[in-house]
Amino acid sequence: MPARPNRMSDNAIVIAFFGAIALATVAFAYGGGIIRDFRDRQVLSDGLPAEARVLGLEQTGNFFNNMPEMRIRLDVTPGSGLSFTAEVVRVVGTADLPRFMPGQSLSVRYQPGPPPRVALMP
Repeated sequence: MPARPNRMSDNAIVIAFFGAIALATVAFAYGGGIIRDFRDRQVLSDGLPAEARVLGLEQTGNFFNNMPEMRIRLDVTPGSGLSFTAEVVRVVGTADLPRFMPGQSLSVRYQPGPPPRVALMP
């Protein structure tokens, strides 16, 4: 009598395949934000203080909890040194939008280096 194929292993392969697809989808959708949040926390704890002026504001096209993710261009002026331009990507609620309009001043922290990393103070 011929050996019957093992249906359990076929089911396990299908479950593992769809599980991997689901995990990859979640990582693709939220991975950038998680990494960006980790880096921001690192800059906020170890970075140097500076003032920044908002140069521009534009939507990235992503929304989280119905709030737009925005790309904020900044002119950062460290306490000692030349100013530089940086970009920060952040989810901005409608109540916080006036804070990020061009010309507004913000407190930031930065880590020097090519390129410098900047995080907005809460």
